[in-house]
Amino acid sequence: MNDYFEKLLTEGALVLRSRKFSGNRLIHDSVASHLYHKWVMDCIGLLRDDAPEHVAQIKAVYKPDMALYHQAEQIFAILCSAFELLRDNKERLSRKSVSEKSPAAFSLEFLNPRLVEKCADHFTARKYDDCILNAAKVVEVMAREAAELSAEDVGVNLMRKAFKPTNPILKFSDVAAEQEAAMNLYCGFIGFFKNPHSHKFLNISDPLTAFEILCTANHLCTMIERAQKPKD
Repeated sequence: MNDYFEKLLTEGALVLRSRKFSGNRLIHDSVASHLYHKWVMDCIGLLRDDAPEHVAQIKAVYKPDMALYHQAEQIFAILCSAFELLRDNKERLSRKSVSEKSPAAFSLEFLNPRLVEKCADHFTARKYDDCILNAAKVVEVMAREAAELSAEDVGVNLMRKAFKPTNPILKFSDVAAEQEAAMNLYCGFIGFFKNPHSHKFLNISDPLTAFEILCTANHLCTMIERAQKPKD
């Protein structure tokens, strides 16, 4: 992409430099006809597959029987727009570039409604510590409610009680080792993301970190909703 765009931009610059002033404000300035028409045909041919909408814009401006400076300027601007669009589309997003985006760039609509209710405002306001703490609380409350445990059952102890490998209240697997792994997953999430935020400020500063934790919380909520409960 870069090679042919460099070619088109170089040709376009030559066309613009070939400007011939009319000397009359009522008559448009012109450009070298042979350079101009060849350049436009090159633009149309090389951009046809990668930027069809920009090709359509070029065709709307181009008049085969004319070689006018103001039209060449418009086509050069369209070419630059196509280059920027394709460059952005092909640019590989790095973690750094994503983490520097505004919170508004992240969609939270797919999250569990409880997470949206308790966390979205904090996320949008860049209060990521509060957002993460609330996400962990949502997981804890949903586990407590699903297991029908009391308000005194909290934190890691709640998770161990609800998801214990032997006779679990909320069962994910008939395989004891897998059930224990799930229990440890919930214990780890609460112990790592809820407890520290309850006692100190961690000063999470980028939306990507908060978003990733929200996604983890969302999956844990989904697992709770799908867990099997013992039959009476």
